[in-house]
Amino acid sequence: MGNHSITLQLQPFGCHQCGAIYDSITLPAGESMICSRCGKHLLCHAGNYINKVIALSATSLILFVYLFSFTFISIEFKGLSNQIYLLDTVKNLFYFHYPLVALIFSISVIFLPLAFCLSSLILFIRIKHNRLKRRHKWLCHFIFMAKHWLMADVFLVGVLVSMVKMGDIGDVHLSVGFYLFFLLIVCMVYLSVTISKLSTWIHFFSDNPLSLSHPSLCKGCHFLKEEGKACNCCGKKTPDLPNNVTTSWVFLVTALLCYLPANVLPIMITIAPQQKLNSTILGGISVLWDMHSYWVAIIILVASIIIPIAKIAILAVIFWETQKQKKLDKKIVKQQTLLFNITQFIGRWSFIDVFVVALLSALVQLKSLAVIEPGSALIPFTAVVILTMLSARSFDSRVIWRNMHLDHDG
Repeated sequence: MGNHSITLQLQPFGCHQCGAIYDSITLPAGESMICSRCGKHLLCHAGNYINKVIALSATSLILFVYLFSFTFISIEFKGLSNQIYLLDTVKNLFYFHYPLVALIFSISVIFLPLAFCLSSLILFIRIKHNRLKRRHKWLCHFIFMAKHWLMADVFLVGVLVSMVKMGDIGDVHLSVGFYLFFLLIVCMVYLSVTISKLSTWIHFFSDNPLSLSHPSLCKGCHFLKEEGKACNCCGKKTPDLPNNVTTSWVFLVTALLCYLPANVLPIMITIAPQQKLNSTILGGISVLWDMHSYWVAIIILVASIIIPIAKIAILAVIFWETQKQKKLDKKIVKQQTLLFNITQFIGRWSFIDVFVVALLSALVQLKSLAVIEPGSALIPFTAVVILTMLSARSFDSRVIWRNMHLDHDG
């Protein structure tokens, strides 16, 4: 590949959102490619793509190293104080016998982001020095899997919400660890947006042109492969376009069953002298509203109540319409695709309430003055968020477009 253009002539590629196929493309430096059928952003040719990824991933790893060495946040109340490190949040969840939630928190906020940055650094250093081997394909697969489950930015918002909730308990102080974490989030979000499948997997496929008798779009790398066989580029034998959405329905119905106990059971328990308060999600929103913390109350209402309900409803409608296999107008198909993309984007933000409870239960341990413990609703609510995300991830949006066009644009 030259320094000023990317020419995809060695192997045709496609749009993973609608299934449109493109034979080849010459993309000048600094320009992007948009799918002509559905409008999905497919590829951006950044001249310094490899160096940018290396710089962002290296910076993120350095911030990670220093992050664990400094206190994260502290609280003072009536002469008592408590300060925590980031890992104390995980330890406290184990202490209160919520190992599953602690595991999810530690993976999505700490270990997965750390592995994502490390894998990106190793892979792109290999690419830069032309030292890629077939065994490095698993790093590429891991990077694009991890991108969808990174929750560090959601946790950052949860910290800000927690500060408001702790305002009536004592004086809250942000420590060096928090500011390092903020810088880390900025670098990681930029890194996640920068890395794209086509721009990365192009370094793996062979220079020999393929002869495909039954071409099929590979969901692993977005290049074409022989139907029913492993992809020549990424080596993954991804299933061809599914005929049903049974798996997506199973995840969605299970999430719906978990939603009722998640809202009925207490999600947080506050223990004070001669008082024990069990707060449901709606109860916590009501308390915030009474404290005149309107914006925080609205954030929790949207993230913990409206988003899960809306996501379940939207996915159910899309799955139902897909199963009917009616021929749809392109405008309706685009609307369904837009709604599906929105549910995928906003789904993980429902974790805000989980992170708020985890942080408060770690920080507010002021002996006989005030103690906060996680409630039993934490498990079903966490299940709702994860199951709806799995439901959306297991659905192939190309099925929506199949009901409109059988031909390929390119």
